Amino acid sequence: MLIKTLELINFRSHRHLTLNLSPKVNVFVGRNGAGKTNILEAIYCLATAESHRTTQKSALIHKQELEKNENVPVEQEKDVTSLLDYAIIRAKVINEKADSENTFAMQITESKTYAKLNSSEPVPASRAVGYVKTTLFSPQDTQIVLLGPEYRRKFIDSVIIQLDSAYLELLHEFDKVAKQRKALIKSLFTPVFMNHQPLGENFWLWTNRFLEFGTKITETRAKFITELEKHAASKYKEIANGKPYNLNLNYLPSITDETRAKLPQIAMDEIRRGTNLFGPMRDELELKIEDYPAKSFASSGEQWSLVLALKFAAFELLSHKEMGILLLDDVFSELDDVRRAEIANLVLHSRQTLITAASMDDVPKNIDAKIFEVANNNVREVV
Repeated sequence: MLIKTLELINFRSHRHLTLNLSPKVNVFVGRNGAGKTNILEAIYCLATAESHRTTQKSALIHKQELEKNENVPVEQEKDVTSLLDYAIIRAKVINEKADSENTFAMQITESKTYAKLNSSEPVPASRAVGYVKTTLFSPQDTQIVLLGPEYRRKFIDSVIIQLDSAYLELLHEFDKVAKQRKALIKSLFTPVFMNHQPLGENFWLWTNRFLEFGTKITETRAKFITELEKHAASKYKEIANGKPYNLNLNYLPSITDETRAKLPQIAMDEIRRGTNLFGPMRDELELKIEDYPAKSFASSGEQWSLVLALKFAAFELLSHKEMGILLLDDVFSELDDVRRAEIANLVLHSRQTLITAASMDDVPKNIDAKIFEVANNNVREVV
C-alpha cells in the first residue's frame, strides 16, 4: 500500500496543499514550526481517525479567514455548513495486492470525523480505520516508557484499531457505558445509601455492561500483546548494542476474577470516590528488561532501543498482509549511530516512507529520497 497523492484542505497550518509523493522515500526538510509534522500527522489521521498530537479536533482545523475571491477546491459533504468549519485530508491510495487505485478522504469537524471512499456516501471515520496502515516514529515516543500507563495503552490501541476494524467502535461503546456508570455512581453518594442501602438493579445493569465491553477490550489487548512481545523481544536483541538482554511485556488488566469476586466492596469504594475504580482505562503494560522495570532500570539509550523495538514490532504486525506506510518525524537527530542505522535499514526495506528533518545532514546518506523543502507552511519539491 502506498499514497500516490496527498491533498490537505484547511488542515492545521495548510490552507490548501497537494503533494505528489514518491512510492519509496520522501523527505520534508525545514525549520521547526515550518509545517513538516502536519503532513505526517495528516497521514496518521487517515490511518487511525485521530491525531497523535492532540485530542482536540478543533486544533486540526485551519482558522484563518478566507481572502476575498480565494478559491479552494472542496466539495460540500455531510454535516458541513462552512469552509471554516472543517478540514479535509484526501489521498489517492494504491493497493498493489488488489491492483487498485482509490480516493480515500477524511473530513474533520470539531465534533465528528467522516470517511469517504471514492464517490460513496460518507460514513463515521471509525468504520474506515485501518484502510490506510501506518507506523509513526517521533521524538515523543520515549513517553511510552517514561510516563504513565495511559501512554502505553494509547500505543497499544493505536495499533489494534488498524488491525481490527471493530476495535475502535468497541472502545467508543465502552467509553459511553463508563461515563454512564460513573454518573450513576456519583448520584448514589447520599447519607441514606451509604447506610447500607442495596446497590439496586440499575447499578448492576450498567456494571454488567461495563464488564462485558471491558472484558472484550482486555481480551483483545492481551492477545495482541502476546504477538507484539514475540516480535519486539527479537528486535530488541538486534539493536541493543549486542547486549543479550531479554525484553518482557507484562499486561496487567484490572478486570480479573478477583475483581469480579469483590465487586460489592469495590462498588462502595467507587461510590465514596465518585468514579470507576477498575476497567480497561486502568490497565497497565509493564515493560521489563531482564525482569527490571525499563522506566527506572534502562539507560536513555536502552529506552530508545526498547521504543524502537516496539515500533518495529508494530510495523511488522501491520505489514503482515501488505506493507504499511512508515512515518519518521525528526527521529534521526535523536539517535546515536547504531540506532540511526537500524532505522535506515528499515527505511531501505520498506515500501513507502515519509521523513521530516531540520536538515538533510540529519538523514543517513544511504537513503535515496524525493526531497521537499518546507518553509512558512509552503512546500516545494527540490529538483
